[in-house]
Amino acid sequence: MKTQEKLIYTAAGLIVCGLVAAAVLLPKLISRYYDAAVVGIVRLEEKDGGEGDNRDLNADEKLYILSNALNNRILPQSDHFAAIRWQDILNNKTQSYAFRPVYRESEYNAETRAEALRALKVELDLLREKGVLPALDFNPDNGDYEAALFSAIDILKPQNNVTVWQISFDGAKIRSGLADCIMDARTHKLYSVSVRAKRTWTQYDESDAVRRWAEYLGAGEPDPYEPGNPWAEDAAVYKKYAFHGMDGSRTIVTAGYYEGVGEFFIRIAE
Repeated sequence: MKTQEKLIYTAAGLIVCGLVAAAVLLPKLISRYYDAAVVGIVRLEEKDGGEGDNRDLNADEKLYILSNALNNRILPQSDHFAAIRWQDILNNKTQSYAFRPVYRESEYNAETRAEALRALKVELDLLREKGVLPALDFNPDNGDYEAALFSAIDILKPQNNVTVWQISFDGAKIRSGLADCIMDARTHKLYSVSVRAKRTWTQYDESDAVRRWAEYLGAGEPDPYEPGNPWAEDAAVYKKYAFHGMDGSRTIVTAGYYEGVGEFFIRIAE
């Protein structure tokens, strides 16, 4: 009888040990089986592109994205313009756009900043040759300019993004030369530029300058545009033009002049 009980206990122990071993080993065996089954098989999955996977945008689309991103940017402003800005925000349907700084070491470092300033010199000379800008005494190596890297992005469709350099004078005082600009980080085209020179507004043919600037960018033909709110512009003299944007929208470009400092500008932010 005792021998029979021992056999029962032994059998029960073996069964328990078998169950424990199965619980430990079976998942690993199953995992190895399925891993072996999928080795060598390529699976494709569709996903929305990230910020680094930007779509191949044309010049008009880049202007539209950048314009909306800049319009949503919060900058110091007077009470008057803050009130106007608040009204624009209430009526604006493009609040998904943002203008964000880029700090990735591979893209934003001393070497890339120096390269951007050297590329800017080439673009300024090209715009002078095309009759858009006057001759400027711009030296990329004198340390008078600050370059910051930004990404203009549609947050809802992050594949729609443009990386740009914002370059501005950082010296004591500027009497003539480049005041600031926004330059494409890849193509080096200038989307926005302000310069100071010994010229009056009447010495600039702003309509011809905007047309030549559009050709330089590869953008569409600009159309004259009458703003709905003339008080929103702080320059004494200016003309506005409309470019085709995205999804039937348009981008407003302003060519203007600040009389007190002799500054001529082509600007895409309203």
